[in-house]
Amino acid sequence: MAPPDEGCALASAAFFASSRARPLIQSKAQCDVYAKLRRITIAKGAAMSATPHALPEAFPDHQDLVKRLRAEHAHFAKLADDYDVVNESIHRGETNIEPMDDFHMEDLRKQRLRLLDEISAMLREASS
Repeated sequence: MAPPDEGCALASAAFFASSRARPLIQSKAQCDVYAKLRRITIAKGAAMSATPHALPEAFPDHQDLVKRLRAEHAHFAKLADDYDVVNESIHRGETNIEPMDDFHMEDLRKQRLRLLDEISAMLREASS
């Protein structure tokens, strides 16, 4: 069973909350980011797993702001670098370059979502 492709991302959260002992998606902001990444992945015709989620793909409307904040704001740059490291680890695990157990993969995905939440909040603050 796969989560819904369209509509409010809360449906995806309900799917994950009901199908896992420890849900990956715990807030509406995380749901929205997941739904956006899923739409990007589907539009590219690739499978959701094994597709790296680069930061510019998560925030296509804010690419210039991401570059500027990375250069000017040390905390944002640290978050973005942490996101890149976690994202690369997830990609390597999904493609079995570095096999890992499901619990470790789930923890990495949660960490990526927490980083995306914080990055998203900083982008909203900077753009207003």
